[in-house]
Parts: sequence; C-alpha cells; structure tokens
Amino acid sequence: VHCEERFVRSENQQPWNVSAGPLRINETTIPIIKRMAEDMPGGFFIYRAHGNEEILFANTAVAHLFDCDTVDEFRKITNNSFKGFVHPDDLDAAEHSISRQIHENVNKLDYLEYRIICKDGTVKWVADWGHFVHSEDCGDLFYVFVSDISERVHKEEEARQKVLDFEQSEAIHAEHSKSAFLFNMSHDVRTPLNAIVGFTALARKYAGD
Repeated sequence: VHCEERFVRSENQQPWNVSAGPLRINETTIPIIKRMAEDMPGGFFIYRAHGNEEILFANTAVAHLFDCDTVDEFRKITNNSFKGFVHPDDLDAAEHSISRQIHENVNKLDYLEYRIICKDGTVKWVADWGHFVHSEDCGDLFYVFVSDISERVHKEEEARQKVLDFEQSEAIHAEHSKSAFLFNMSHDVRTPLNAIVGFTALARKYAGD
C-alpha cells in the first residue's frame, strides 16, 4: 500500500492497541496521528524529507492558515509540496536550517520562522517546529507543528521602525545643531578676529612709533 494512502485510511479503523514507547510513524500509528492532529488548535503536517518534498498529511488548521476552506484546496495552491508551502524568498534559508537540524540537532525540534503566501496572495509569517524521522513504512519524513506569528512579527517591525525613525531624527537634530554651532561660532569669532587682524596690521605699519 502506498504511504500516502495510509494517511487517508477510513476513519472507522481504530488501531488503539499500540505497545508503550515512543510513537512511530507507520501503518498502525498513522490513523492515530491523523485523529490527534485534527483536534489540535494549531497546524500540523507531515512531508517527505527528500525529492519534491511531497506533503503526505495536513490537518484542517494548516488549510485555514492559508485561508483555504479545505485541505484539498491547500494542497492545490501549494502543489502539495513543502517547496510550495514556503515563500520563495525564504525557501533556501528554511531548507538550510532543516538540513542543519538533520545533521546536528537530531534529538530536538528545529525552529524557524518564514513567510507563506495565502490563497488571496496575502503574506503571513509562521513559526515552524519540525523534526526529522525515519519511518519503516514511509521512509524519511518531517513532521511539523506550525502557527501564525504575523501579529508578533508586525509589532516587532513597528518597534524596530520606531527605533530607526528616532535614531534618524536624532542624527538630523545633531547635524542641525552642529551646523548651527559652526555658523554661530564663525559669526561670533569673525568680529573680534577682524579687530585683532586690523590692530596687528596697524602695529606692523607703525612698529617704530
């Protein structure tokens, strides 16, 4: 049976008699993962770690993240691939972080932030907690928890912009103060300096008197 087909098995199957221990992604646990994921308040999806990075499963929250009504609609606008999930400008950085996690951070969730493009073309920022696993049934996979952080990112950008605006305003004020100081200095010094130069010229002319 093809791996993707196992992710869309009938909801009537209930393989709950699973031995204790770490949850593994295989033919037995996939229906359980699917049921659990649908009840999650946030997005959850699984995709292949290689090739075209095909998305094997996504819950409804992921579809709503893209402002889609159904998972099928989400699959269509992303070409059912993680490469289509991430904003093109952020894809290289995201995949570099994921590659690093595979080789250096195998026991922890990888965290990254990137943009996505919604159904209507709007852009959102998301937080991605992903982990690489090897499945006996499906090969190398990533499972990912994802959530919308657009509001937080926008607030941070506004705060940074306020700092930049303040620093720019301070720089302009400092430049104006410098110019005013130099203008006043040149004006205030010119009058006594003219007198000094004038008296020095007279002193030289009448040095013997």
